[in-house]
Amino acid sequence: MAFKTKDLSGQTFGKLRVLRQAERTASGLVQWLCRCACGREEVIRAAYLTGGRHPRTECTACLTARTCPQCGARFTATKGNSTYCSPECKRLSLLERLREPPKPRICKACGSEFLSSRPRSSCSEACHAALRAASAAAYRDRNRDTLREQWRQTAQARRDRDKETPDLALRASVRKAIERQMLRRKTDAEYRELLKTRRALYHRRKVEAAREQQRHGIDGKELRQYRQSLEHQRRYSQARRDALRQNPEAYQAYLDAMREHRHRWYIKLRNDPQRLAAWRAKQREAARQQALAGLANVGQQLIEKQETNHE
Repeated sequence: MAFKTKDLSGQTFGKLRVLRQAERTASGLVQWLCRCACGREEVIRAAYLTGGRHPRTECTACLTARTCPQCGARFTATKGNSTYCSPECKRLSLLERLREPPKPRICKACGSEFLSSRPRSSCSEACHAALRAASAAAYRDRNRDTLREQWRQTAQARRDRDKETPDLALRASVRKAIERQMLRRKTDAEYRELLKTRRALYHRRKVEAAREQQRHGIDGKELRQYRQSLEHQRRYSQARRDALRQNPEAYQAYLDAMREHRHRWYIKLRNDPQRLAAWRAKQREAARQQALAGLANVGQQLIEKQETNHE
């Protein structure tokens, strides 16, 4: 059965002018003989002329012909991203770009201006990490339902696989390794201190990353985890104090212990002038923010009162 094809004879597509229909391909696809503005003739499929997001408007020779930005010579590109005619021209262009003075750029994370000879979007490694974290968080927020479903399916597939072919030897080896670690943690004091130091360093890095994101206004994973931990700590401390208030003696002992802890902390802080200055600056900034919030609240109340009087 022969399908009727649309006649493209005489039509123009960019630099191509259709002359006549050519032989079909081995799979039966329609082809047309076209002449380019450069004078070359080429057989092109009909789908390439009329369909697709990027239809053909010139012959293959014109499509692959490029001008080298370094030496100005015309050459035929062998790849879609070929820019230079030879590796030597590419090397010379790179050397010229490296000799150029750095240009002022704006950091997308903190908004500060910095100098760079390369097209960078961040001024430091911290800002680069913050941008990556923000991008990953935005991707998770956009695809939260899809990712949860994928994680759920992966976990279910793992459970089904363990049920069908349980690796008893692997489970036994993992259990023995956990038991050895627990025994070492109980008996080796140096190992316990090492684990405590590792946890403290990990927590400090997480907190610093969260504060950096908060300073730059980035809603990253570390900042969300930090806020959740603070909220959990606040609820836990409140529940513990409520339970202690039921026993006056225990609550008084708790207040005495906290008073002694604050006293020791302030003595340690006073012996470090740099930390003491930073703490006092932080206190002054908090007091200033609180005063500004109070003034804003008073101004809002006055505005509401004036609007009520006018009504």
